[in-house]
Parts: sequence; C-alpha cells; structure tokens
Amino acid sequence: TNKSLIQTEPDSVLVWNTIQQEEAVALHRIDPSKIVISGAQCYDRLFARRPSTSSKEFRRKVGLPLATPFLLYLCSSRFIAPHEVDFIRQWIMCLRNSEDPKFQKIGVLVRPHPQNASQWRDVNFANYGNVAIYPRRGANPVGGDSLNDFFDSMYHSAATVGINTSPMIESGILNKPVFTILAPEFRDTQEGTLHFHHLAAGGLLNISHDLDEHLNQLGRVLSDQESCQARIKHFIQSFVRPHGLDIECTPIFVEAVENLNQRSVSSSAETVR
Repeated sequence: TNKSLIQTEPDSVLVWNTIQQEEAVALHRIDPSKIVISGAQCYDRLFARRPSTSSKEFRRKVGLPLATPFLLYLCSSRFIAPHEVDFIRQWIMCLRNSEDPKFQKIGVLVRPHPQNASQWRDVNFANYGNVAIYPRRGANPVGGDSLNDFFDSMYHSAATVGINTSPMIESGILNKPVFTILAPEFRDTQEGTLHFHHLAAGGLLNISHDLDEHLNQLGRVLSDQESCQARIKHFIQSFVRPHGLDIECTPIFVEAVENLNQRSVSSSAETVR
C-alpha cells in the first residue's frame, strides 16, 4: 500500500484483506490466482492478550494520577510526522482551555514513536498538569516489558489519539475509540497516503478538521462509547481478521507457505524427470 512497486512477480502474494487484494492487482499487477488473503497475522498476539498491570499500577508506573481517566497519544514515525511536539502541545493546551471540566483535568499519556523519539528528549509538559511522556526514549514493542507497556497503555486508556500510525489498528483490536485531527502540516502524510484512507473509510477513525471539532467529538464519544464499538468491530473484522474475529491468521499464513512449498517441490521434481 505505501511501499514501492513489486518489480518481480512472486509465486504467491499474501495479503490481509480484500482491500489489499485489490491493490495487489491494480497497483502491482499481480495475477489474482496468486493472491492469498490470510488476515493480519502480526496482530494475532493482541487478541487474547491480557494486561500485565492493574490500572493503578500502570498509572503509577508512568506518572499519571490514579483517580482520573487518561487519553493515550500515539506518536507517528519520522516519515509521517517528523516534528510532532508542537502539534501535541497545541492539542494539550486545547484540552486544558476547554470549557468542559473533564478535559481540564483528564490525564494525557504521550507515547513517542520508537523511530522518532529523539525530539522528546528535553520536552517538559509539567505546566499543563497530568501529562506524562512514556517511554521517553521510545521502545519497539516486540516482546517482554516493551510489549507489556505498549499493550497496557492502550488497554488502560479511555481513548487513543494520533496522526497516522499503525497502533491505531491495535487500539481498535482492544475496542478503543480512535481519534485523529486533519492538521494542515500533516496533510501529505494523512490524506496524501492510501493507508490513511483505509482507516478512515473503514470506520476505525473518528476524524475532525480542527481541534474545536475534535473536542466536541471526543466529548460525545467518551460519554457514549457504545456508539462507535460496532463500527470498530466491523473494521477489525474486515481489515484485520476477514475470516472471522475468532479465527487466528497465523495458521492460515503458515498453510499458504507450506502449500506453496509443496507445489514448488512437485514442479521441480517433474522438471527433473
């Protein structure tokens, strides 16, 4: 979707869903008979996962007050948002200057992107109250404590906010409301990218055009989260687990690889004979 074109046609192409299947044909000119829809096997690890901390333990760990809910801001990669600090500062100021008392005190956890964390080294949001940056140096959530922290940050949050980043999908798997603001400085890497439109058109994102609209939208959804849960569930099933929410994608992926290997061996053997 957002990488270069396939230059040499492979024997098999595995995609997550029908959207990517259509892109494989339209953008990469892959023969439809070579395409296998496996679902997104990389997200299997989240569906049955449970948090490693209680809500109070996690808030204490990252430095947020125990009594108030918090919003999780998921930072984007350097390609999407090379300079995100100023935008997030404006967003936090908008929360604190809101006429809605809950936004004046709501907790905010900023999670730096592991490939774009250097800009957070000296940032201090202490003047805004109830704001934490964790982990400040970024962390790639591939396993162990880093994955626990990543999962727990989403699980214990009231909602997640970001510009354009894959953890938006992971937030949806946990059935969390996901918000984005169409900021002019990020126009090319939001509306200018195909994968952003998949998240938007699929119903995962709550999209606003400015910070004022965002606060109104945030207030409505947080007071009635059930209003968007069916939409989130539909997106996850169609985009991440098209064979069914309860069906793991990894075995489908493995079977496709093994079937390809068997076909290749048979073909080679026949050629030798």
